[in-house]
Amino acid sequence: LTRTAHPPTCADLSLHIRTKMASSSIERAAAVYCRGALLDAVQRARLFDDAKHFVDMPLRRDPEEVLKAFDELSSEDQADPVKLREFVDLHFEPPDAELDPYVFYGWPDEPPFLAAGLVADPALCDFARALHRLWPTLCRVTKPAVAATPWRYSALPRAHPMVLPGGRFRETYYWDSLWIVHGLLACGLADLAKGLVQNLLDDVDHFGFVPNGGRIYYLNRSQPPLLCAMVTAVERALDEAVSKEWLPKAVATLKKEYAYWMGDEHGHAVRLGEFTLNRYNANWDAPRPESYWQDFDTAAGDAKGYRELAR
Repeated sequence: LTRTAHPPTCADLSLHIRTKMASSSIERAAAVYCRGALLDAVQRARLFDDAKHFVDMPLRRDPEEVLKAFDELSSEDQADPVKLREFVDLHFEPPDAELDPYVFYGWPDEPPFLAAGLVADPALCDFARALHRLWPTLCRVTKPAVAATPWRYSALPRAHPMVLPGGRFRETYYWDSLWIVHGLLACGLADLAKGLVQNLLDDVDHFGFVPNGGRIYYLNRSQPPLLCAMVTAVERALDEAVSKEWLPKAVATLKKEYAYWMGDEHGHAVRLGEFTLNRYNANWDAPRPESYWQDFDTAAGDAKGYRELAR
């Protein structure tokens, strides 16, 4: 199938962010986390086992100050892994520094379906209780500083608690959230599920779509549009009064996401006669920041190859 809209090149990224994301804060942070000589030097030096590690590190100072300090390094120091690591340690905080654990109140000892005796097999009951106990270990809130000084973070600010996939993934992901929502609802945690979905609805209101994940370097791509299914599942678990207040606003936001997927601007809609199909498309022609050196090795500088990897 031919592309229906030409994606912007990396040279167009600042315009793409300004016009589609409407945020100078994101543009400032993107100068560190999404492009530029500092990103290229650190990632190609492979300072960390995982390329995602660096782009998840919050800045200790404003991006302009850090980039100026990098420019003032000699070309030899900019290429020296030891000097680069010293620079990163001086100007960046560790990943996770922008997150706090979420303190649960009214935490149920076990899922309602177990309390109701709906599962008879003792092994399955033990398994369900073990999964239930994982929720507090995966739930986080973003620190107030992320909203106050967003230009120092690759993380997107969140108004409500998040449930993370775990491991190297320190942010929410779009379609992962569907299964998390169903799990939370099964465990009697409807308020937490509603907050998680509201974070994604906020993304649509801010950006016009739900990014692949909750980082600025994911703002050039999305994942399967399952937000409507999440809203439906949560609405069924809410009290009637809460639902009547929340649902109309959620539906209005869902219409915005639908327009994103069905319009021609982003290259997601493909017209075949009277039918319209949707497909993935990424507005990117460089290594993905979170997979930088892996993409660099794979695509070897080929812009089309980078776009295919980003999809």
